[in-house]
Amino acid sequence: MNLKIEDLQKGINWWRKEKAEKWPQDFHNRVYHELYDLRKNGLTERWWRNTVDRLWAWRAIRSKTPPNTKWEIQERGLEILNKLQELYTDIKGKVDKEPVFLDFNWNEIRDLYQQLSWIKNSASPNFPSKLGHFIFPKVFRVMDHEATGIENYSLFWSSMGAAWNSFEEKQEAKDILTKSITEFSRLQVHENYPFEIKIIELCNIGRKHMIA
Repeated sequence: MNLKIEDLQKGINWWRKEKAEKWPQDFHNRVYHELYDLRKNGLTERWWRNTVDRLWAWRAIRSKTPPNTKWEIQERGLEILNKLQELYTDIKGKVDKEPVFLDFNWNEIRDLYQQLSWIKNSASPNFPSKLGHFIFPKVFRVMDHEATGIENYSLFWSSMGAAWNSFEEKQEAKDILTKSITEFSRLQVHENYPFEIKIIELCNIGRKHMIA
């Protein structure tokens, strides 16, 4: 995986052109304000019930034949909520700032990812990647069929560190994305906005859709 400014621009253009009516044009800046605020007391029952609603809105629950119901997902999540909180605390405690994928190897986050996958009982990364992103926006990159395409999640995730570290235009990419966010956001860009993850996601979208 090579990160390129050209692909980033194409990804931004695809988001703006193809998802203008469905996806927030601030590239989820408001969403991250909501996610971090909701998570401030950990993975509580209130956090989970609100998160199930967001998973439903993001079409992470219905993409299965037969689809899960919101109630099924909610109950399965409640069943392992204490375990999720333990894993969340463990990962958060390994660093003195908001966790970033660059701080970890796959083995250190695998157990959390597998628990998230269990909730939906699906082999697809669609659900656990979105749920993981809601928990740790700077650790898990969203993966879906339409925008990014579906790949082996552990292999893709493990390739992100080398791709980011070898990317020489990090600041330019952050400046481009910041400008794109502020064009449509009344909120300040969140201090923990997941720039690395979002740039990788947008580059992936740009490569997949090739919109100039």
